[in-house]
Amino acid sequence: MESTTYTKRVAVFLDILGFKELINANREADIVKALTLTKEAESGPFHNAPHMRLTAFSDSVVVSDEIGNGFGYARILHFASYLSWQLLAMGILTRGGVGHGPLHHRENGIVFGPALIQAYELESKQAVYPRILVPNDIATAYIEMEVSQRGEQARAIVSSLFRTDFDGNVHLHILGPFAHAPSLSDAPGKSAGQRTRTSQDMVLSKSACLLKALDDNSPPANQPSATAKHYWFRNYLRETLHAYGVRQ
Repeated sequence: MESTTYTKRVAVFLDILGFKELINANREADIVKALTLTKEAESGPFHNAPHMRLTAFSDSVVVSDEIGNGFGYARILHFASYLSWQLLAMGILTRGGVGHGPLHHRENGIVFGPALIQAYELESKQAVYPRILVPNDIATAYIEMEVSQRGEQARAIVSSLFRTDFDGNVHLHILGPFAHAPSLSDAPGKSAGQRTRTSQDMVLSKSACLLKALDDNSPPANQPSATAKHYWFRNYLRETLHAYGVRQ
């Protein structure tokens, strides 16, 4: 029997945006597929994470892992990016927050504790837009762990996993080249077989996937909240393309 005590974990709380609209539009199949994707992602590229736990309920997903020597930060941050991209490919936007500290999260789905409260409050009170907020101390802990493994020369690239937004909030930079995403081999850009993919290649590939998702799922004019979220994402894309010198 698993212990009921807390362990030190890092957790991401994700909210599937537009869940009510999906139900009202009779898109039950998309809802089932979206929630199934969360489990598939856990058993896919992240299957070698024995302490990772995932709980999905209604329009929310919680994923956590033991912090351990710091690798838990890497797994959860990249898993959150990967999962948000999988859902985005279906035209489903997500919003989230990351927290760390004491947490009870077991394979039976029961999850509670201060780490979850921190992640939930970031998502519900600060995120606003379809972004995954990351506290500064978590971003710093992740960066220092990566630098300790890769060397100081890696600081710039691992730091690019995060972006400071217009309101000062730090979020996962899922459009950046270092953020984990499902295979984008069908998107524009040279394949790995032709030459090493550059940061510009990866950003361009992601931009093509994002634009298709947004264009295929544009909200009606009578949904100003959804329209604002799409506007934020398009502005985020424009700024990222400009930052990496990518022309569409």
